[in-house]
Amino acid sequence: MRRKSKKKEKPSFFCTDCGREEAQWSGRCPACSAWDTMREAPKGASSRSAKGSDSYVRTAEESKPITELTTDESPRFQTGSSELDRVLGGGLVRGSVSLLGGEPGVGKSTLLLQLAVHVARQGGNALYASGEESPRQVRLRAERTDCCHENLLVFGSTDVDAICQEAQRTEAKLLVVDSIQTVSDDTSDGVPGSPSQIRGATLKLLNLSKTYGIATIVVGHITKEGEIAGPKLLEHMVDTVLSFEGDPQRVYRFLRAVKNRFGAVSELGVFVMEQAGLQDVDNPSALFIHRKSLEHSGACLAPVVVGSRSYVVEVQALVTENNYTYGRRIAQGYDLTRLNLIISVIEKRLSMGLGNFDVCINVTGGLQVKEAALDLAVAVAIVSSYRDDVVPEGTAWSGEIGLSGEIRPVYHLEQRADEAKRVGCTTLIKPEESAKEKAPQTKGLEYKSLSDLTQALDFLASRC
Repeated sequence: MRRKSKKKEKPSFFCTDCGREEAQWSGRCPACSAWDTMREAPKGASSRSAKGSDSYVRTAEESKPITELTTDESPRFQTGSSELDRVLGGGLVRGSVSLLGGEPGVGKSTLLLQLAVHVARQGGNALYASGEESPRQVRLRAERTDCCHENLLVFGSTDVDAICQEAQRTEAKLLVVDSIQTVSDDTSDGVPGSPSQIRGATLKLLNLSKTYGIATIVVGHITKEGEIAGPKLLEHMVDTVLSFEGDPQRVYRFLRAVKNRFGAVSELGVFVMEQAGLQDVDNPSALFIHRKSLEHSGACLAPVVVGSRSYVVEVQALVTENNYTYGRRIAQGYDLTRLNLIISVIEKRLSMGLGNFDVCINVTGGLQVKEAALDLAVAVAIVSSYRDDVVPEGTAWSGEIGLSGEIRPVYHLEQRADEAKRVGCTTLIKPEESAKEKAPQTKGLEYKSLSDLTQALDFLASRC
């Protein structure tokens, strides 16, 4: 009797960047177009297990109706920082995994160390897994920022399995991994810091957090383009992606939520770096206003809304003639494309030739403003600098500019008006009333409604 031959298993190949699985090897991944990333999967295992992704397989006995599922009455806990709690949506969620990115030296490790010691002082264990610094270096920073506590545990290891085991052994309430680029996973291909290693280690941390309810925060380096290093899939895997911004040469820091499954992504946290660490800023508007500069042309105030809070920022413009080349456009804290659009509208609707003039825009304080309500203040600052006329003292400008020169309505006018009144403004220049929102009724504040840039120019000329 002839024995049947065993069917030979065909090899499979997977991409270490995007995870695409193919039946044959190729020098370039057909999905992500990356070169030299196709690797052969071990026999008897798919690309999923070859990359260590099987460590995140969670099973349940049976499905349940959503109405029968129970939730934790208090899934969040406070971080000790009102600014961080605001960005997170009310606090840190148990069992969540957050990714914190930022430039070197901006203060990521300091922020997380202060968060860890707050958890420790509240009676819970906080595990700080440091892969970039030795435990002694972490101790030196802790002494400088007054972050020493017996419940704050420092673990100097880069093995993700050892980190997970230590977190289980210590029954940690908070786990900090600094950073994900230094963590290694034995079940994944590549060297520490490679896309496959980062993905495999993050999946094991996800499994740990979801299984034991540990709040995990991992630190991620950023590229020169400002994006978090590693595969883009990493940002989709975690629950929250935080961006810590700020010039290391300045004392102010800004925290934004790029992604947040438990809250809004428009919130902004403001910190100041001091000798004792990062401190919350209760009155951010004071950072963005310099009273002395308002005495010169090209400077005006604008109320903006970021998340649930409003700020009054100072917009500065400098318009100088360029006799050698075509005028340059420089924007700091403001979108350059939006600036070019406003300049085009000014040239067309106000008959101002700015082609041979350098136009520089700066939002003081280092804040990046993407709100369209800043358009009117930018346009007024440009005209003020071009004509060398000082903007009337105590006026705040808010409105979006259309291509025909009209001033379009903005939302949250009452909130903007309250903040303008609080910082000492006496007049709010706003668009004509919107049908979707009631007119603001802030006492002690004069309102001036404008319909287009021509009216804004006339008002500026009458007050100068």
